[in-house]
Amino acid sequence: QNNKGFWIERSGGDSSWASIGFLPTANAGGNSSMETTYQYLDRQAAGMARAAYRLRQEDLDGNLTYSEIAVVNLLNSAGSVAVYAYSDQIKIEFASAAQFRPCHVIVYDTQGRTLKRIFVQSAGVTVVHDLPRHNVYYVALNSGDGQRRVMKAVYVN
Repeated sequence: QNNKGFWIERSGGDSSWASIGFLPTANAGGNSSMETTYQYLDRQAAGMARAAYRLRQEDLDGNLTYSEIAVVNLLNSAGSVAVYAYSDQIKIEFASAAQFRPCHVIVYDTQGRTLKRIFVQSAGVTVVHDLPRHNVYYVALNSGDGQRRVMKAVYVN
């Protein structure tokens, strides 16, 4: 009730928090008697091994409420995954079998829409085909235990 929206905040492990985005209420007048779902893609999380997130909900009258903190251990450690773009494809190379964990590779456009979703069961090379050319894409890795890592933005020429 009386919801203006949600500030998404991230901490890299110290005690400081940074606002990384704002999602305005999806409901007229900030009120709803039904559950509403929101999504936010943290495009700056690439390369982070661990991040903590919280929501700062702001009412229309300026009152603030903070959510509980969610800590995300990001999968497939930095340096063990490389992402390349060419033609209408994105190539994802999982270099180390020892550090690999099965995951979903998800390709998003700049609007946060999911374009491709592929389950990868073993280390090696995975190719995502048939992407529209001349666009920027974000590649995310999601493990079965809820861990998520946004790798990087790539441009397909």
